[in-house]
Amino acid sequence: MKIICTKCKNEISDSDKFCPTCGFSKEEILGINTEVTNFEPMIEVYRESGMVGCLVDYIVLIDGKEVGKLKNGEKKRFKLAQGLHEIQIKQNWSWCYSTKESFLLKDFSKFTCKPRFGIFSPIKLPFYSLFKNKKFILLTQS
Repeated sequence: MKIICTKCKNEISDSDKFCPTCGFSKEEILGINTEVTNFEPMIEVYRESGMVGCLVDYIVLIDGKEVGKLKNGEKKRFKLAQGLHEIQIKQNWSWCYSTKESFLLKDFSKFTCKPRFGIFSPIKLPFYSLFKNKKFILLTQS
């Protein structure tokens, strides 16, 4: 394969790693990225601001373990290993949860959580608190 140096326009042999004339790297000529990055896969969880439950923290559970807490309107990032994980959000003082969501983490994933209803839904609050407590918090991946 014939390679021409983009800096000095001289020919580089297949066995050379650098241009013999100007010393320009063959990887740079071919556009190969040889940098090592300190990349760490992570997720971002955002709790939307709202009146319902605004004084209560949300607990972020990943693979059944607590990794952090979110206040009203707060956004946090959590570092995780690549692979299949499960996320769930729980209200700090109550038995109200989101459903468990499985996700495959390769590099970065975003989630948003909020109560399933607003302040103008007075009938839904006791219904979801008593009968649908595992669906009280709406968790979506974006």
